[in-house]
Amino acid sequence: MAVALAVAATAAGLLLSRGEPHPEPAPGFRDTVVLRGLEEPLGVAFASDGRIFVAEKRGTVTEFSDLRDRTPRVFAALGPRVFTNGDRGLFALVLDPGFPRRPFVYVLYTFDGPVDAREPLGRRRCTGLFEGACPVSGRVSRLGADGNEVVLVAGWCQQYPSHGVGDLAFGSDGTLYASGGEGASYERVDTGDARNVCRDPLGEGGALRAQDLRTAGDPPGVSGSVIAIDVERRRHRVVAYGLRSPFRFALRPGSSELWIGDVGSTRADELDVADTRAAAPVNFGWPCYEGSSPLRSYDEAEIPICEGLYEGGSVQAPAAVFDRDEDVVEGDGCGRGTQALSGLAFYPGGSYPERYRGALFFSDYVRRCLWAMLPGEDGRPDPERIELVRRDLAAPVDLAAGPGGDLFYLDFTGGTLRRILYDGR
Repeated sequence: MAVALAVAATAAGLLLSRGEPHPEPAPGFRDTVVLRGLEEPLGVAFASDGRIFVAEKRGTVTEFSDLRDRTPRVFAALGPRVFTNGDRGLFALVLDPGFPRRPFVYVLYTFDGPVDAREPLGRRRCTGLFEGACPVSGRVSRLGADGNEVVLVAGWCQQYPSHGVGDLAFGSDGTLYASGGEGASYERVDTGDARNVCRDPLGEGGALRAQDLRTAGDPPGVSGSVIAIDVERRRHRVVAYGLRSPFRFALRPGSSELWIGDVGSTRADELDVADTRAAAPVNFGWPCYEGSSPLRSYDEAEIPICEGLYEGGSVQAPAAVFDRDEDVVEGDGCGRGTQALSGLAFYPGGSYPERYRGALFFSDYVRRCLWAMLPGEDGRPDPERIELVRRDLAAPVDLAAGPGGDLFYLDFTGGTLRRILYDGR
């Protein structure tokens, strides 16, 4: 993720509004470092016994005994199984709901090989990465304390170096949710190419893999979707599809709502909401739609899969759209030009002011800001009630509620875990 986003930020001439005077963020919040020495961290999980587990892009799960630990140990090292070139690697982890009685860590990573491969290809580097010559796949696995790996899902064929695997989270009923992008090129209208490394039927490849549930040319895949996994039976079903890069998502406590942050292409990022109890998966329209309207490049290409949606297909509109040429909150000073939703977390309650209880906090890797979407009268986050919490975050790539209910985030480039404290000053 970081490679493509850094390039995009530079190319777009980001931060058009920095340097001008702006309203101050919400008072009383401080950004503090609690753990250092991490190597490109991408996922964090807090155990009930005080331990902290961090997923590093290189394929290592690092374990800290508590927030004071300065000599962490390696819980697991996936080694050559993980392909790390580009926006690939070990992207997310979550602890078993019965942890530590059930000492399992679940991980989502980029596997160095095709979907059906048993063994990794062993590529440390691959020529032609940005030309689609290094296809890989995504895996959800359960890791034991003895280093044993049990693969639960293999999917998400990824031909290009972005829009890969995303996030993991357990629901209250023990269902494991996982997300992944469509693995397509971000430089062109991608409907597949002659190499057909993902084995898609003609006209159903590339970004169109996100619409796989609407086509009959091949068995439905999981690219560009969020899936629900029964970890005991090792079965899964699609909850939401038509997504470009659902890098992070969050389950709203006390509900069946899955809030998905989908990183957009040319125009906007979006927050999508899916009902995990719905009888059928919901379609959010990518690549035919971006935000609330058709995406011009795919519309003008007159692609049959998209034309079917434009002519009366069922697409669910986003809960919120964040335009790249606009502030998330007017005058927030976070910049314009490009963006990338990189963290979502519901605040459970704690030391923050009571009005934040139930709020959806979200961060942006490129704009380096943190906002809160406050709950409305019905208790759901209200897109009309967004406020800026912090500016100048340090490369946030994951956001999670931790000890005391405080929000924590990972700094990808600085290798730190940071805590958002509230002291009322």
